[in-house]
Amino acid sequence: MHRCEKQRCDEEEKMRIDRQWNLGRIIVLWLALLCAAQLFAACGDDGATATDGGTDSGTDTDTDSDTDTDTDTDADGSLEVLVLSESWTADPAPAEGALVTFDKPGGERVELTTGADGTVVFDAIDWTLGTAAATASMDGHGMATHVGITEADGAITLRIRVEPLETVTLSGTVTNMADESHELVATPAFGCGGMDYQGPGPGYAVEVPAGLPFTLAGSEHSWTSLPSGQGWDFTDYNRFTHEMDPIAGDTTYDVTFEGDGGVETTEVSGSFDFSTTEGTPISGTEGWGVVYTATACDYYPVWKPVYGWVGMVVGWMSHTDINADGTAFDYTIEYVEPPSLDQYFTWYNVQSPSSAGFTEFREAGLPTPGSHPIDLLDVPVLPSSNPAAPIELNGAPFTWESGETDARPELVMFVGEYTWIIDGPVGATSLAVPAPPEGAALTVDIEAFSFYLGNLTLLRDAEDSTPELWLGARSYSEELYVKYTP
Repeated sequence: MHRCEKQRCDEEEKMRIDRQWNLGRIIVLWLALLCAAQLFAACGDDGATATDGGTDSGTDTDTDSDTDTDTDTDADGSLEVLVLSESWTADPAPAEGALVTFDKPGGERVELTTGADGTVVFDAIDWTLGTAAATASMDGHGMATHVGITEADGAITLRIRVEPLETVTLSGTVTNMADESHELVATPAFGCGGMDYQGPGPGYAVEVPAGLPFTLAGSEHSWTSLPSGQGWDFTDYNRFTHEMDPIAGDTTYDVTFEGDGGVETTEVSGSFDFSTTEGTPISGTEGWGVVYTATACDYYPVWKPVYGWVGMVVGWMSHTDINADGTAFDYTIEYVEPPSLDQYFTWYNVQSPSSAGFTEFREAGLPTPGSHPIDLLDVPVLPSSNPAAPIELNGAPFTWESGETDARPELVMFVGEYTWIIDGPVGATSLAVPAPPEGAALTVDIEAFSFYLGNLTLLRDAEDSTPELWLGARSYSEELYVKYTP
């Protein structure tokens, strides 16, 4: 009972965080113009791989019967799996000691443990029997699963994140606001992440990583919704940025605003296309337009709504609104270009005012003027669910409605303090969820909780997307409730 009560509290908190994708959540990023973030590059070593070593029982056999009939099993395929351990405060690195559970075509399950290079190789696979699935698990991490694997994949990468992040509370009062009825934002930026506070008045409280340096940035702002209901004007009054030494426990830190902090910005005006399918969750008059620019930072995109923004925002809109015929958003954006950073992306987004859903497009570089004919993904239409009636994942595949044939799906489940990510092949509109590995720490929670909060993300990777700078289109569903019953 205690575990389930804790789960509900955890899910309610994650729902609160996800719902801050609305206007209030988005506005907080402007303050990050004052921060410079350390760029992280993805790393992955090529080295000797661990082999099956007899754990995999499939073999090539010829069986001669009395009738001289030969039977070939075609079990001569293989698959290499690289497991990366990720953290908001360190570079991704090969995960030594991760358990990789492999469900072969035909249903046989085998397991291998990664060595120092984070890789394993599964042999004796008969790809003519269908598709496969692989799951990576490790103590102190979330879990990652890839389904629908075929011989054409050759090798896959599973990325598991160190969780939970150990944090302490930093709180205080900000004085010298222009008007205490304005909203105050405070954000600690560290490594590839940051979690923020937003609210009226001078008080703030944020979570920061224990024992690590960070940057504390803050702003005072107000915003005005425009008559269209799909745009707004944004005004910034005061800003600050402070480099902070590590703190080991809860700490009080008071701040005084001293104007704009000396930030000089470049202003650019343009527009981006809004052309999603009528009747999908974000289309027509549903959705606010958003534009920002950020630095590159290696990350697994689906974690962003849970933990905060990834990379450092260096440009934020001061105006956005739908055009007269409802086909594009006009915007004005201001940005800075920190001299120590040279990789950026500009993000065009339409978000739902009533849920956590959004659709976005990311292109490389700082903002440029003029029209941007981007192709946004439709937000997937999910089956209904609620805490009392979660979607059961052990059995029939989890399905949804989508007309997108060139996007890959990722189902994210928040299980207590951890995440289980399941991704599938391009064009899929269903995911057959394999059983979690027996004995894995996260499996205990998966079996104990009565439901988990989740969401479904569709991603279309751009040709110039890289591990260091993810580019392309993405749509993110509203929340759903799921359960895996053994």
